[in-house]
Amino acid sequence: LTGDFWDPEVEGVDEIIRAYRRSLHVCRLHGPSHIHEVIRLCADMARPYAEVQTPPINGVDMKYFVFLILTDGAVHEQQKVVDEIMQARDLPVSIIVVGIGDEDFTFLRNLDQDVGAMRKKMEAAEEARKKAS
Repeated sequence: LTGDFWDPEVEGVDEIIRAYRRSLHVCRLHGPSHIHEVIRLCADMARPYAEVQTPPINGVDMKYFVFLILTDGAVHEQQKVVDEIMQARDLPVSIIVVGIGDEDFTFLRNLDQDVGAMRKKMEAAEEARKKAS
């Protein structure tokens, strides 16, 4: 978001808007949209904070990430997107995807339902595994 790969974070809505405006000067929106890799990157950033405790007795500070993806094209490699979101499901992160323009965003509209259905299947499989143990 900041343009600095090693320090990409901003805090607050005002900083998000400033970073977005800056980014418009150095990039342009174009398709196809392959967002699974950036979802993985965000998950990797959040992963160290998954084991946080209150109070922080294990030395891990509390941190929560809001990952905002703006896309102007249909999302490609959709199963990889679902898989990456599922991998991030227990991390301190919210992933918000916003479609811009008049492309076909059916996948994005149904993404929450798809991930929810997958999560239920995984939870049922885990429950069955526990009962079998």
